[in-house]
Amino acid sequence: MTTLEIRPLAASDDTDGFCSGEEGLDRYLRRHALENQEDLFLGVTYILARADCERIIGFVTVTGSSVEPGTLPSVASSKPRYALPVLRLARLGVELTERRKGYGRELVQFVFASALAQSTTVGCIGVIVGAKPDAVGFYEHLKFEVMHAVAGDSGERPLPVPMYISIEEILTGYRATP
Repeated sequence: MTTLEIRPLAASDDTDGFCSGEEGLDRYLRRHALENQEDLFLGVTYILARADCERIIGFVTVTGSSVEPGTLPSVASSKPRYALPVLRLARLGVELTERRKGYGRELVQFVFASALAQSTTVGCIGVIVGAKPDAVGFYEHLKFEVMHAVAGDSGERPLPVPMYISIEEILTGYRATP
């Protein structure tokens, strides 16, 4: 069986052959991910690749962010009432031919592990994502909850659905996993 690895995107990675079926995601990976990572320091893109051929199977981009407590689906009374640190899952894409094999879930689990590490080094109360409407079910299955909307819909195109999972929920999932 081929070994898979998750590692930061490198300049030597062949992003041209990656096809998720969503042109915006593919264009981001090909044109912007490395620049955002190495030149602008906006976020880090991690790729899931086969170690033997380095073919990109999927990718996830994460950034630091913060949320206002009033936007969270449920806020513990012990949380302060100012902007709270979170890890933002900014982009997630899986090769079209590799869908429905658990790779998206594996990349999200990687983000969860990153959030747990961040929670003990600089602070992090959870993970947020702006889910495309057709991906809401995927994130709900992973225990994300819809956040309270702050802005209205422009009607131009479907807005991402803001979703959140707390560090406590992530820890519960990790404890439940053998």
